[in-house]
Amino acid sequence: MSSSLEQLHKNLISEFSKDSKNLDIIEKLLGDIKNNLVDEVISKLPPATSDTIHRDYFEISALFAILKNDLEGFETSIVNVQNFYTSHINDSTNKYLMIGLHLMFLLVKGKLSEFNTLIEQIDQHLKQTHPYIITPIKLQQYLKEGTHNKVFHLAKTIPSPYYTMFIRILTDRVRDDIAVSIEKSYKRILIKDAIQMLLYDNAEEALVYAEKRGWKREKDMFSFDALQEKATTVDASELPGMLETLESWTTYTESFLKHIEAAVSESDKNLSVRMQKEREIEKFAAQHKENGRTTENISELISFDGPKDTVKRSKRH
Repeated sequence: MSSSLEQLHKNLISEFSKDSKNLDIIEKLLGDIKNNLVDEVISKLPPATSDTIHRDYFEISALFAILKNDLEGFETSIVNVQNFYTSHINDSTNKYLMIGLHLMFLLVKGKLSEFNTLIEQIDQHLKQTHPYIITPIKLQQYLKEGTHNKVFHLAKTIPSPYYTMFIRILTDRVRDDIAVSIEKSYKRILIKDAIQMLLYDNAEEALVYAEKRGWKREKDMFSFDALQEKATTVDASELPGMLETLESWTTYTESFLKHIEAAVSESDKNLSVRMQKEREIEKFAAQHKENGRTTENISELISFDGPKDTVKRSKRH
């Protein structure tokens, strides 16, 4: 079985070294090797051979995932690669390619905390000189600055074809952000200006992109009237902010309603007191009228606040 595993490993290296790779064959070889990476087989191999097979299997699995445009598969594989590097002293010739691709993945997924943590573990000299490491560092900087033209310029000088998938995702995302900004800012725009703003070198590609977004072409202009009038759906990325706003509005509304309830309650209380005082005044007036007091005299003895506590008696004649 160990000799079979070694032969599978040799076949994998041979297939993956070809310029024109047969992904079906590579996928089958990776599956066969995985099934043989068990203690029963590995224990019969020299440690160095076992390490080499494991390293190549992990690294090629990560690169294969990129060739298949499989981000989830890459995430699983690159974690295995990094764990292998951590537990083994000998460096791989592909180490910095793998680290660079890992950084690109973290950048694409927006995992900036993990991105920065990984950057901190890299030697300062390598961060300034190694193409595999410089590329994701510069991209992160340009994205943070919003210098989109630099992102597209750097995309033309990637250090390895394996960076292509990540670069495409990033540039598509940047271009979509620019397009949304155009749609919100203009009702109409010259096609040549839109092409320039979208950072396209090829006008035909720009026209295809515009058509996919539903931009209406009118002679030498793009029109966005239909898009702006159309009811829009909520972008998932905007939900947290919207929920926060809704929560704040709900809190404000609840507070406002409590304030209104308190005001109404206070108003009812005041009205009740006023009515009670008016009844006391009427009763007081009726009693004094029976005793021969005139309306004018009675008004001297009472006020809106109710019967006076003390009443000065008139002098006897």
